[in-house]
Amino acid sequence: MRRIILPIVLSFTLVAGAAASLHWFQPRGAKAQSGCALSTLQGSFGVRGEGWVNAGGSSGQVALTQVGFAAIDGAGNMSLAVTTSAGGQFSRQSFSYKVQVNSDCTGSVTPVPGSDGGPADFVVVAGGNQLLYVVTGQGLTLSGIFIRQ
Repeated sequence: MRRIILPIVLSFTLVAGAAASLHWFQPRGAKAQSGCALSTLQGSFGVRGEGWVNAGGSSGQVALTQVGFAAIDGAGNMSLAVTTSAGGQFSRQSFSYKVQVNSDCTGSVTPVPGSDGGPADFVVVAGGNQLLYVVTGQGLTLSGIFIRQ
């Protein structure tokens, strides 16, 4: 009898352990943050971006890096000041944008008339403390992060 019970107990323990480990180590589905609005983004953000820009002529594309500061007023307006390094050349620029935020925490920015900035799409993460973005302008590949100050 003892010879039968021990294998049964061991088998049950192994099956239960395997089932538990499958549950614990199973990848969880991504859950989108919900409930975002323009007011979610109100505040100041440090900005960092990297990518490539068309240099024109025979130069092709050159690496681009940006750092800067953004202020979002929570009513759909953003001002952005960045220092850019592209192909060894540095520049400082300021841009003004209109911000749109969707309830699923995705959004976009478009330059106001007279501002040279390009359009971008973003996603709000970390409870509104970070934005992950990608610039969608032609001739430019740029992505990065906004981090709340």
